[in-house]
Amino acid sequence: MTVNKSPTQSPSEEGVELGSSHSPLRLAAGQFLRHRLAVVGVVLIALLSLSAVFAPYLTPYEPTKLNLQAKLSPPTWEFPLGTDHFGRDVLTRMLHGARISLLVGLGVVIIAAGIGTPLGVISGFFGGVLDNTIMRLMDALLTFPPLLLAVAIMGTLGPDTQNVILSVGLVYIPVFARLARGNTLSLRESTYVSASVALGAPNWRIIVLDVLPNIIGVIVVLVAVTFSKAVILEASLSFLGLGVQPPTASWGRDLNEARRYIEDAWWLAAFPTFMIAASVLNMNFIGDGLRDALDPRANK
Repeated sequence: MTVNKSPTQSPSEEGVELGSSHSPLRLAAGQFLRHRLAVVGVVLIALLSLSAVFAPYLTPYEPTKLNLQAKLSPPTWEFPLGTDHFGRDVLTRMLHGARISLLVGLGVVIIAAGIGTPLGVISGFFGGVLDNTIMRLMDALLTFPPLLLAVAIMGTLGPDTQNVILSVGLVYIPVFARLARGNTLSLRESTYVSASVALGAPNWRIIVLDVLPNIIGVIVVLVAVTFSKAVILEASLSFLGLGVQPPTASWGRDLNEARRYIEDAWWLAAFPTFMIAASVLNMNFIGDGLRDALDPRANK
């Protein structure tokens, strides 16, 4: 049986149409959508982000306003998540605390990826003394545990939201730098990079057009993982009193204050813990989905 083709469609147009239906972007998107937990993670993180943005309109209370007559009230219709020892609505503080966590996570990945990735690419591409210098500096930073290094930086800069973003961002720069360098070293020996060098293409063009597009996948996955780690590290710093300062709502700070009332007011510790765990878990789901979607072997 013969198949009738449209006389107006050339073979080249047919090839373009076929290629577009199986483009890498579509294949990656389809693979990601098949990862159900990753899709759930995207939905829940999106809902959390929207709740944080519109927090002042979602509850009738203010996160810092005291109401001593209603202090340590258990969850009720008036206060769905109860109140703390100052009578502040816990739900309101959870929503406003999400602003801090999401802001810190976003700021950290921008700093870490924006500085670490170029350093790693430059180090791996040019090699030599420059590579050795950059990597020894990264190794020096990696010798310290992330929390200890962040505490040391915060002790120098002082407790503040901007300083939290800066300190945690500096902590994760070496992670991006080493990952970018490792992938660049393997790509530098590839056929198409060697061909570009042989044709006399400038180094910046090879880096931008040949190297970066081929390492962006692993960097995106690391961004999702680092985001979740930044949320935990911010909560840890705030818990230790080195992060966001009262009366600003912060999950880590609220968890610290809940320790004194954990036997009489369980909700004070339960809900900040749940918010931290849920945010980190969903970001990890997203990272797993991105890893599968951007893996060429999974899209065959």
